[in-house]
Amino acid sequence: MLLNGQNKMYNDFINMGVEGYLAQMDLPAFEKNFGKEATEKAKADYKFFGDDSGESAADAAHIAKYPVYNFRKYVSDLGVKITNREIPTINLMLTDAEKLKGKFKLQQITNSSKPTICLFTYATGEKCFSEDWWSIFYNELVKKYPQYDFMEILPIENVSQINFAAPSFYSADIREMTAVMQNCIAFIGADSGIMHLASAAQVPVIGLFKSRSAKYGPYGNHSESIDVTDSTMDECLATVDKILKKATS
Repeated sequence: MLLNGQNKMYNDFINMGVEGYLAQMDLPAFEKNFGKEATEKAKADYKFFGDDSGESAADAAHIAKYPVYNFRKYVSDLGVKITNREIPTINLMLTDAEKLKGKFKLQQITNSSKPTICLFTYATGEKCFSEDWWSIFYNELVKKYPQYDFMEILPIENVSQINFAAPSFYSADIREMTAVMQNCIAFIGADSGIMHLASAAQVPVIGLFKSRSAKYGPYGNHSESIDVTDSTMDECLATVDKILKKATS
C-alpha cells in the first residue's frame, strides 16, 4: 500500500516508459512497497527485487551497499562469475577545471592559505543538533585546531547552528558546492544530503548521527560516523583527531 503523497509519483514512474529498460531494479532509495510495486509493473526482461542475499559482511546493512551485495548474489545465481571487489565509494567525478575553480572559491571564502575543515551544521527534523550543542562543539574545534580554518556550507534555508560564526558558502549548483568541499581537508556534519555530497567530493567525512549510522553513515576516504547520543564531547573530538591525522598522513 502506498502513502497518499506517493500515488502521483508512483503513477508518473509507471507511465514514463520504464518498459524501455532491460532490467528494473528495486533499490532502497524507493519506499519499500513503492519500489516493489513499481518493479512488479515494469515491462522489463529481468526484474531484481533486492531480496535479502544473506550476505554476512559487516557493512551489508548499509543503504548504499546492500543493493550491490544483493545484485551480486542475483547474477551469481544466474551463473555469472563475479569478483567480490570492495564496493566503490560515492564519487561525483569532478573535472580538473571544477576542482581548480573550487580551490579559488574556497580561498575567497576563507581569505587564508591554511587547510580548511568544512562544516554543515543543519539537518532536517530530529537529525538536527541544537544550537547549544553546536556552539560547544564548534568552540572546542576552534580551540583544538588553530592550524585549520573553518568554513560552513549553508542550506537553502540560510540558517546556521553556530550563528554564522565561520565564513559560509551556499550554491544552488551542487557541482560547485562539491568542488569547494573537495578542496577541504575534511567535512564534519550531521546526517543529511550535504553529508553524502561531501562523500561524493572524496574527502574524509565525519558524520554526526543520533541513530542508524551503520545504515546511513559515510564510507571510504577514512570517513567515520559518530553516534553522538552515545558519545561524550571528548570522544567526538577524539574521532575528529583520528580522521585529521589520517587525512594529513
